[in-house]
Amino acid sequence: MKQSRYQEALDMYKEYETLIKFSPDEAWELYDTVYRNFGWIYTSLHEYDKALDYFERCVNIKKKHKVQAHWFDQWDLGKTHARLSLQRGAPEKLELAGKLIEEALAMHREVEPDDVIMRCKMLNSAGECWSVRGDFCADKKAAEGFWDQAIALHEESYELYLKVLGPKKPLTGWAMEDLAGAYQRRGHLDKAKQLLVSALRVECSKDIIKLSSMARLLDSVLEVHQATMDAAGLADCQDAINEGLENLQKRRIDLSEAASYAALLQKIANFLLEHDAANCDGAISLLQEGPKPRWASC
Repeated sequence: MKQSRYQEALDMYKEYETLIKFSPDEAWELYDTVYRNFGWIYTSLHEYDKALDYFERCVNIKKKHKVQAHWFDQWDLGKTHARLSLQRGAPEKLELAGKLIEEALAMHREVEPDDVIMRCKMLNSAGECWSVRGDFCADKKAAEGFWDQAIALHEESYELYLKVLGPKKPLTGWAMEDLAGAYQRRGHLDKAKQLLVSALRVECSKDIIKLSSMARLLDSVLEVHQATMDAAGLADCQDAINEGLENLQKRRIDLSEAASYAALLQKIANFLLEHDAANCDGAISLLQEGPKPRWASC
């Protein structure tokens, strides 16, 4: 599974199931684990209907033996319903997904009060459901209600990550980006702008930086600065961009992913020009593979 060889994992697990010498009634706890692993494998293969069947088996086998469903069961069910709703073009089903995940979250708060990192991940899952549900809602007032639910969940996740991990960890950076997206949906662009710049700094400071993530964040940062007519504020990203380029070059991404790296340089050149037309020489130098973009003084 960890090597992304999902079909092989499925074939091996099917064979493993045939070797089990007990029935589900004789070893329900073993089958609970087997069903969950099948669910995760089918999720990785994007066969969400089959994944849902196995996650439901986890709940049913516990119920048959008078054992309450685990919070992880509820979370798996919620995430799978969310994926199925989008796969089937039925975004209204995201409401069921969001409710299931929030039920899992309530259970988790009670039985695992100190497991803050997992709670944050569940908060993000629920927040994503409500954000996307709002995106597909034709009624503006209803959409805003869904987005407000998402904001509350993402805010809690972000604040907890800040408290436990601090502002520079990757999980905190991802929470910043999620919350910024929720704020943008509600038109809170200044709040979103601050978070996106911070998320860019986190990504660019990572030793294992992802070119695609840096490119995505650059697009988001530029978009929100354009929307708020704050070209001067783009200068706040200068150090982060330089650090990101250095980290990419240290990992030789400029050579191993040359086409994508060239596209990233084009984005940064556009960034420079949006900040100030006086950056024209710096943009040209960058596209000619200069080590650091030169920014005009504000």
